[in-house]
Amino acid sequence: MERNSREPLFSISVAARLVGTSIRVLRYYEEMGLISPHRTSGNTRLYSNNDIKKLQLINLLQKEKDVNLSGIKIILGIIADQNMTDSKVKELLLKF
Repeated sequence: MERNSREPLFSISVAARLVGTSIRVLRYYEEMGLISPHRTSGNTRLYSNNDIKKLQLINLLQKEKDVNLSGIKIILGIIADQNMTDSKVKELLLKF
């Protein structure tokens, strides 16, 4: 059975480990408006597979492509506006 890629599954500590960053960085990304994880009734952050992909993209842009957070926010907005698939995003990044 395939899970919905938007289903909140991962705690912040698991998400940080999957992405290879710290919990504080994930909180900062949320403060900057780059990511909006699901919140439980107890206010616990839960991240979906889509959130993890987005965080990996943010990490790639920041660490490997030297894009600052303002630039990343613009890129994420363009991707969202264009409803880009993963393959289109990869194609776009290869042009960098």
